Amino acid sequence: MDRSHGHAKADHTPEQPPLDDDPRWLPIEAAYQRLTERTTSLALVDLTDALAQGRLRCSIISTAGERKPVAAKAWLYQLVLCPEKDGLRVLRRHPDIVSPVRGWTFYVSRADFETVWPPGSARHG
Repeated sequence: MDRSHGHAKADHTPEQPPLDDDPRWLPIEAAYQRLTERTTSLALVDLTDALAQGRLRCSIISTAGERKPVAAKAWLYQLVLCPEKDGLRVLRRHPDIVSPVRGWTFYVSRADFETVWPPGSARHG
């Protein structure tokens, strides 16, 4: 997978490791891939719904190392997931256009993901 869009290692304190190295967080692209394997064609809808309903927590990290949570309501009004042949892209809604979110990498809570979609669960759509 191409990791050039927003993946950069930054200096971090021991209390706050980079999300890439934190087993509690899963890159959103990996979550989408796992969900695609478990739910087939409904993966994008299911992932978006879980994010928008707050059942799946999301955090972002900037190329400068800044971390912050993403509010569930952002997935209702500001952010859109768009599948691409090489992964998943997060887009930002503007009044008249939709544009890629640049400089940030999105992660989801691994614990939330496994709670919403337990291993071995499958739903075909």
